[in-house]
Amino acid sequence: MNVSRQRWWAGLLGLAGAILLALGDQGLYFAPVSGSDFVAHLRDIVAAAPTDRILLGATVGPLAVLLYLFGFWHVYMNIRERQPSVAGAVAVGLVLSYLAGGSYHVFWAAKALAIQAAVHADASYRPASALLDQQIHDFGARLYKFAELPGYLAGLLLLMLIAFGRTAYPRWVALVTPAVPVLLLQMVEAYIPAPLGSLLVGSAVNLSFAAFFAISLATTTPRGADAITSRP
Repeated sequence: MNVSRQRWWAGLLGLAGAILLALGDQGLYFAPVSGSDFVAHLRDIVAAAPTDRILLGATVGPLAVLLYLFGFWHVYMNIRERQPSVAGAVAVGLVLSYLAGGSYHVFWAAKALAIQAAVHADASYRPASALLDQQIHDFGARLYKFAELPGYLAGLLLLMLIAFGRTAYPRWVALVTPAVPVLLLQMVEAYIPAPLGSLLVGSAVNLSFAAFFAISLATTTPRGADAITSRP
């Protein structure tokens, strides 16, 4: 398989991973609500969610992250010709972020079950359930920070490389690197109407990566049919 086809398939698998993880997010906390209601009532939404759906949503995490890693290889190949050392830094940052983020996604099953236990526990069990809920929440907050730091650094570096023309991407693609739509969605989350709240707020990061991988495929690789039918 030649480099062009490798890059195409890597990007396509990354796109599939982003979509799958976004669906996994919705398994954890989908509700047909507005953005403001999703933020304000997330615990209530999780408490009312079907347990089987929550567990399925969490279970897809490892497969989705594996597919994401191919997408990061795709991004690396689009940077390495002009900035090989910096390309490695971007790729490592993204990989570390999503290894921790994938663990956090799976962890959400325990978090959701603890929320449900705390909400539905009999009066005599509520103090213990509330304590367990808080302990799990605190652990998850620390785990999330391990995902945030390398992700933010890699995302900012990727944006700057593209904006300054140091990659195979057109410079305008900097505007659709994941950091930008995530920030925009956070700014307008209070105005997102129902039923799009849980999708656009809860899956903002993964939808942003899905859009970026799709645009990356469109701007840096041959069309799908050409890539698939070409020969080394």
